[in-house]
Amino acid sequence: MSRGELWRGSFDPLAHYFFCIVIFEVCMSAHRYRQLAKECLDRATHARTPEDRDAWLLIAEDWLRLAVEFDAAADQTSVSAGLIP
Repeated sequence: MSRGELWRGSFDPLAHYFFCIVIFEVCMSAHRYRQLAKECLDRATHARTPEDRDAWLLIAEDWLRLAVEFDAAADQTSVSAGLIP
């Protein structure tokens, strides 16, 4: 299942998490992104259908990617500011 296929359906959890990404991305930390990824993995474990499970896993992957990007940006900012040699 591709992300494009998910958008064509009426999968409410995906819409909810997309809203969270767009609205709250600036306010969150890498730690919070990882918490959200774990929550998605837990939901994938309890999904009723394979399609729902796959969707939750894609969302978890996106949250983890955001955590890694956030950490990398924070590291780069620290280096640029001279906080880390």
